Amino acid sequence: MRGLHALTLGDLLDENARRFPQRTAVVCGEERLTFPAFHQRARRCATMLSDLGVAEGDRVAWFAQNCHRYLETFFACALLGAVAVPLNWRVTAAELEGLLDSTAPRLVLYQRREVGDVADAARGEGGGSPWIAIDDPSSGGYDARRDAATSGLPQLDVDDDAPVLQMYTAAFTGRPRGALLTHRGLVAQNLAQIIALGLGAGDAYLCSGPFFHIATFMTASAHFHIGAKNVLLPRADGAEIARLIDAERITGALIMPPTITDVVAAAKAHGYRLASLRVPPTPERPDNREWLEMTSRLPGIPAGYGQTEVHGLATLNLLALDGMGAQGVASPVALVRLLDPDGDDVPPGEVGEIAVKGPLVMAGYAGEPSPPEQTGWRRCNDLGRREEDGTITFIGPRTELIKTGAENVYPIEVENALRAHPSVHDVCVIGVPDATWGQSVKAVVEPAEGATIDVDELIAFCRERIASYKKPRQVDVVAALPRTATGAVDREVVRDRRGGGGAVGLGTATATQHR
Repeated sequence: MRGLHALTLGDLLDENARRFPQRTAVVCGEERLTFPAFHQRARRCATMLSDLGVAEGDRVAWFAQNCHRYLETFFACALLGAVAVPLNWRVTAAELEGLLDSTAPRLVLYQRREVGDVADAARGEGGGSPWIAIDDPSSGGYDARRDAATSGLPQLDVDDDAPVLQMYTAAFTGRPRGALLTHRGLVAQNLAQIIALGLGAGDAYLCSGPFFHIATFMTASAHFHIGAKNVLLPRADGAEIARLIDAERITGALIMPPTITDVVAAAKAHGYRLASLRVPPTPERPDNREWLEMTSRLPGIPAGYGQTEVHGLATLNLLALDGMGAQGVASPVALVRLLDPDGDDVPPGEVGEIAVKGPLVMAGYAGEPSPPEQTGWRRCNDLGRREEDGTITFIGPRTELIKTGAENVYPIEVENALRAHPSVHDVCVIGVPDATWGQSVKAVVEPAEGATIDVDELIAFCRERIASYKKPRQVDVVAALPRTATGAVDREVVRDRRGGGGAVGLGTATATQHR
């Protein structure tokens, strides 16, 4: 319902200009914008978009790296009732063309630096929507067009239940789908993050992760909401991250393990101070000791269970610091259940499908009919377990279930048991075809530095901690597990290289058999 009871992101933009007249909202390169200055920029951008034909419900695509201009564009869309669509700037021209066909944007904003060739190839020779370069200094570029526009856009009646952000995710289907995130959902997620992280005026968030991922945008949005500072980087760069943590007194950032090494090296080389940055407590290891010494501690891990389709996180660790479940408890703005296939609650201690209800649930997928209402809850296609103390443990995607005979095995349970062994640095568990059982459990293990894996002893160790049918029947030892750009184990590559798959009808050889 619009009117007296509505609160949109555009409303928040206007209100922050009034309540934080002297605070810095955004830092991006040489740009330092207070909340009133940013407010004026975003309103001029909204007029520019309107003059280019963008209206309620239209898409504005962003094909560029992190920049203050993206935040201006996002809030401009919020004022107009339009939808911002941040696209992955690492895609190929063919992939970009497919995303643009799916999005059907009224306008495309892009950068020439680094991704201009890809943008040009995807754009082709045709006409279609206008394309404006954010790094074009001419009169046809973004800055000139925005600065020539007025900030006096009439107040529009925007529905806070309407989408304002279309964020692509390829989870479960393997093909990109545009999750439609609403004003109401983003405001609710902001409030949950503010509570969980204890955010205040003195905080500063370093946006070093890309805005086309919900993790970065969710946290940046919460900082903006509470009147804290967002500092933007085009891409993750260890030396620049270290400099900015020191210069801007950064308190929060999403920094992946491969980059942490570069941050530590730069801090040591240039004397940068990292003590303002609060990081999760982790076991001290040789490869992170200096990082832990240089930074400050959070009381717990600022994470939980989530997905793009629920505007980020639906459960929060920081609200259950002493809980049994690894993903904490339900967010203050979400209801979470664990369901069996019939839609009934499973008892504590048993595995069920995670289901979420409340303002965090997306409005649907762009261009797809709304799914039929089965239970009135969003089934997340992920499996979890509610512990006896009410906290929740994420088990894994429902599609990663290993079916061995009549039993269900969830890879993360086996991986957690194996990681407890001192000789194991990391492990990936997959299901492999088995003529007798349909599938059997296989563990691909990366040893700890200097350690030697005794396969029989490792399997016995695992059997002591979980049910016998869950233990691996095969163990492959590798020098290093393949990893994604974020540092996570690349499960798909492991499956491809190690024979992962479904049941087969013919006999298969196994390297190690343990009944």
